[in-house]
Amino acid sequence: LMKHYSSSSGLINNEFLPGVCNLIRRSEDSDRQLIFGSQYGLVKADSSKLLVSNTPESKLIVSQVMLENDVVQVGSSDLEDMKLPYGSSLSFLFGVMPKPDNQNLYYRLNESEQWQSLEGGQLTLEHLNSGDYHLQVSNDSQLASGLIGLESKFTVLKPWYLSKLAISGFTLITIATLALLMYWRSRFVLQANRDLAAQVTLKTNQLRHQSRVLLTSNQQLRKQIQVRNLLVDHVAQSIKSSVDSIAHKLPLDLDSVTQDHLSKTYWQLNELKSSPEDTSNGSQNYNLSQITQSVVDVWREDFTKAGISVELEDDNKASRISLESFNLDVIFNSIFANIIKRSFRGQSVKLVLEEGNDIVSLSFIDHGTQLPSKASTMRPSNSSNVDLSMDNLPQLVAVSGGHLSMFASDAQNKIEITWPCAQEPSHVEEVLPEFAEVEKPQQDTSPEQEWLMKVYQLVAEHYHDPEFGTASAAKMLYMSERSLQRRFKSASSRTLKDYLTEVRLETACEQLLAGEKISEVAFNCGFNDPSYFSQKFKLHFGLPPSKFAMTQESQTSL
Repeated sequence: LMKHYSSSSGLINNEFLPGVCNLIRRSEDSDRQLIFGSQYGLVKADSSKLLVSNTPESKLIVSQVMLENDVVQVGSSDLEDMKLPYGSSLSFLFGVMPKPDNQNLYYRLNESEQWQSLEGGQLTLEHLNSGDYHLQVSNDSQLASGLIGLESKFTVLKPWYLSKLAISGFTLITIATLALLMYWRSRFVLQANRDLAAQVTLKTNQLRHQSRVLLTSNQQLRKQIQVRNLLVDHVAQSIKSSVDSIAHKLPLDLDSVTQDHLSKTYWQLNELKSSPEDTSNGSQNYNLSQITQSVVDVWREDFTKAGISVELEDDNKASRISLESFNLDVIFNSIFANIIKRSFRGQSVKLVLEEGNDIVSLSFIDHGTQLPSKASTMRPSNSSNVDLSMDNLPQLVAVSGGHLSMFASDAQNKIEITWPCAQEPSHVEEVLPEFAEVEKPQQDTSPEQEWLMKVYQLVAEHYHDPEFGTASAAKMLYMSERSLQRRFKSASSRTLKDYLTEVRLETACEQLLAGEKISEVAFNCGFNDPSYFSQKFKLHFGLPPSKFAMTQESQTSL
C-alpha cells in the first residue's frame, strides 16, 4: 500500500465496487493505468499521477435556500434581487466538496461583526429586522488565510408601520389626539369653572335673599318695638295726665310722705318713656338699678344653662345716672357674653352697684380665664354699634359718657364702669304735651316711579292668587300685555314674571321661617303644585324647602 485516498480527496464513501480492479501496462512507456469499477461505471486513472497528486482544496457550496418553508434557491446563494419581508425566517443549507475529515464553519451577517461558530451545515436566521445584510461563511483554513469561502447579500424590507408615511401618519394622529385631549380638557375645565361660578352665584343669591328676609324681619321687629314704645309713651302720658288732674285737686299743704310718693310717681312715669324729660346739656337720666336688674333677669337663664350663678348687690336700689347716649343694653350684653365665654361651670359672677358723691359705679367680678391685658381702642366710635365683642367695649362706654376700668389677674377679673350721678328733678313738673303726629316731607317722585309703585302694590295684593300673572295684571292696569312687559322691564330692569316669582318665593321663605308647613306655604303663595313650588324654591335659594326649614330649625336651636 503506497497511498490512501479518502473522502478528503474527493471520493465518495463506498463508491467503488470490491474486486473490480485491473492494471494496464503500455510497452512504449512505463506508465501504468488503473481501472476501477464503481456504482456509476468504470474509472480509469494514471498511477504515476495519483502518486504525486495533492489533496484538493475544499470549496463551500450552497445546497438550498429556504424562506419560511419554501425553497427559493438551489445550488446558489444569489439573493440580491429578492426583498424579504420584515420578521421572516431564512435558512441556508451548506456543503463542502471535497468533504474534509474535520471541518468547522464560521459565519457573520455583516463585515463589522465578529465571526460566530456554525454547528452543522445549516444556518437559520429567524425574525430578521429591516436592513441590508451581507452573509459571509468560511471554514478553518479559509479563516486562517483571511479568505471568504461564500457570501450572500440580501435585504429585509421595513414594515409598513416603520415607513416614513406611517410615521408621519402616526405623528399627525398623535398631535391630533393631543389637541383633542387639550380641547376636551379646556372645555371640561371651562364647564367646571362655569358650574363653580354658577354655584357661587347661587350661594350668593341665596345669602342675599336670606339677608333680605332677615332685614325684613328686623324691620318688622324694629317696627314692633317702636309701636310698643309708643304705646308705653301714650299710656305713661295718659296716667301722668290723670295724676296731674288728681294732684291739682289736692290741697297745697300736703304732708312730706304724700309729696314724696307723688314725686316718685312722676319719676316712675318718666322712666316708662323712651326719651325721658329730665335731661340737661344733652344728657339723659336713667335708673341704673332697674336697668341692671332687668338685664340680669334676661341673662339669668343663659347663666343657668352654663352652670354659672349670678349675684347682684345693690344697696341703694334707686341709683340714677346721666347718659349722653343710651347704649347700656349693648354694654351689658357684651360683658355678659364675654363672661359666659370665659367662665367655667360651677363658678359665680358678682355685680356690685355702688353710689358715691358724684358718680355711680357698676362692677362685674368673675373668676374665669384672664381678661386680655389691653382692650383694643382702634375702632371708631359708633353709638349704634351692636357688636358683642370686648374690643368695642371702651368705645361703647365712652359714647355713653362713662369711664371703663379693667383689672385682670389669674384668680379674679374685674370690670368697673362709672357714670355721673343724675341731677334730681324738681317736684313740680309740667304736664306732658299731647303727642302730635309729625308730618314727613314728601319726596317728589316721577310718574314712572308712581306707576311702578302701583304695579308693586298690585303684585303685593294678588301674589297669592295662582291665576294672577302678566295677562291679569295688564287687564287690571287697562293696558296691553306687551306694553306692560316693556314698560315694567324699562322701569325695573327685570320682567314682571320674575318679580312676581321673587315676591312669592320670598314670602314663602318668610312663612317657612315662621314654621308653617310646606304645602300650606305653596298654596298661600300662589303655587298650585307643591312639587313645582319645591323646584322653583330650590332654583331660587339653592336648597329645597324641606332642607331650608330644617337648616333654619337647627340654627335656631343652636
